[in-house]
Amino acid sequence: MLYDNLSIHDDYLFSGSTNYDMDKWLAEFDKIAKKDEKFILICRSGNRTGQVSNFLDKKLGYQQVSHLQHGIKNWIKSGDKVVSAK
Repeated sequence: MLYDNLSIHDDYLFSGSTNYDMDKWLAEFDKIAKKDEKFILICRSGNRTGQVSNFLDKKLGYQQVSHLQHGIKNWIKSGDKVVSAK
């Protein structure tokens, strides 16, 4: 599973407020990613997903979480293939 956390990021974590609803974010996240399932988090630069993947692994037991180091901008800059979601 590939997962771009930008949509959840916008909707739940940083919606113009400094008060984040982590319970709501985690409840939504748990609907699409399971603790025993491999998945990759993707963001623009890799900074957010690096922090989130570490949190999910160390604090919540998501053992097979990875993130795209240096983010999607670097992936595209390197000429790697990108396809649109349908």
